[in-house]
Amino acid sequence: MLLAFFQLPALLRTHQKVQSALAQLPFDQVLAQFTPQPLSQTVPQAADVLLARFFTRFLRRYAGRFRGKSACLDQSIALRQFLAEIGIASVLKIGVKRQPFAAHAWLEINDVPVLEANHVKRDFVCFDSLPEGTIALLNPALSKLNL
Repeated sequence: MLLAFFQLPALLRTHQKVQSALAQLPFDQVLAQFTPQPLSQTVPQAADVLLARFFTRFLRRYAGRFRGKSACLDQSIALRQFLAEIGIASVLKIGVKRQPFAAHAWLEINDVPVLEANHVKRDFVCFDSLPEGTIALLNPALSKLNL
C-alpha cells in the first residue's frame, strides 16, 4: 500500500486530463480517448479491489476540495483509465433513475460497485450499450455526417 502513495500524482494528472477533455470535446470523443486497452488479467484479486478503493477514496476527497467542479463522471473516467494503466480491470457504469431524476457514474470490479452504496445497482438503470443514434445525440455535428 505504501507504493500506492507514489502513484497518486499520476492519478491526479489523469484526472486533470479528463476534466480538460470533458470541457473541450464532445462526450463520445472523451470516451474514445480514455478507453483503456483490454487487460489480460480476467479477475481482479482482493488486493486490486483494495487499491481501487484507496484511489477512489483519495480522488473523491481531493477533487472535492481542491479541483473545483468535479463530478462522478470525470472521476470515474479518470479512475478507470488510471486503474487500467496499473493493471486493474474495471468497468465504467453510467446510469439514470427517474424518481427523483438523477444521473450517476461509477466503477465496478467483478460486478461490484467500488465505494458505492449497495443500492446503486438497484436504483440506477445502466447504459451497458448505447442505442443506435445516441452518438448523434451526444455530438450533433456527427448527425450531419449520417453516422
